[in-house]
Amino acid sequence: MKVGDMVKIKKPTTTCYADKLFLVTDTMMMGDGAVTTWGEEHAQWVKLDAPDGTYRTGWTPATDYEVVSESGNKSKT
Repeated sequence: MKVGDMVKIKKPTTTCYADKLFLVTDTMMMGDGAVTTWGEEHAQWVKLDAPDGTYRTGWTPATDYEVVSESGNKSKT
């Protein structure tokens, strides 16, 4: 997953997000010793272009999403 990809939630818990697509605006890898609730060391996290005030506006685990359209961006960061 990279910046510019269009993604959707793999298992939406409500119908509000079932058909929504999101643009990946930033990515990061958790480093050594990272302690998070949802991820683990070296897990990829993404930031999405989502409406302000929603859960999707912050950093979320990349494993929650699937790429539906890849960007032409060659960068993997």
